[in-house]
Formats: sequence, C-alpha cells, structure tokens
Amino acid sequence: MLIPDEYPMVSLLGSGDELLRVIEGAFKADIHVRGNEITVTGSPDESGTVVRLFEELVEVLRTGADLTPDAVERSIAMLRMTSERPA
Repeated sequence: MLIPDEYPMVSLLGSGDELLRVIEGAFKADIHVRGNEITVTGSPDESGTVVRLFEELVEVLRTGADLTPDAVERSIAMLRMTSERPA
C-alpha cells in the first residue's frame, strides 16, 4: 500500500520506528517499509488486518491527531474484536 505523500512516515511509524515495532509485535505478518510504500506478507486474514490498520491510522492522522503506542494498541484491539473503526 502507498501512504499519501502529505503524511510523513515518521508520523505513521513513530520516532525510531517505535509504532512500527508495536504493529510488528502484534501480528505474524511480515511488514516492510520502503519510502512511503508498505508491503505486508503473511496469511490473508493477518495481512488484511494489517492493511486495514494502516488505513485506519492514516485516517487518524488525517484528523490531525498524533499517534502514540497506546493509540496504536487500542486500534489493533478494536480491529480484532469488533467491526468498529478506530478512526
């Protein structure tokens, strides 16, 4: 998936990839980031959830909110447990 250029990757991935590490620890899928492109490989269910998570996190950034490890963990929990959208 491509992240729109108007969202700096550091806002999405965190300083020193702090948020990316939270996401990688929560999923069995492999997540690779190069520039503003994120590639996710793994089982279809797991990969689909990771892609939905990144889409939701971009929506959160679009509202002007900052992402924190806690916010990312809550978003992951929401996507896994309900049909509720974290954004």
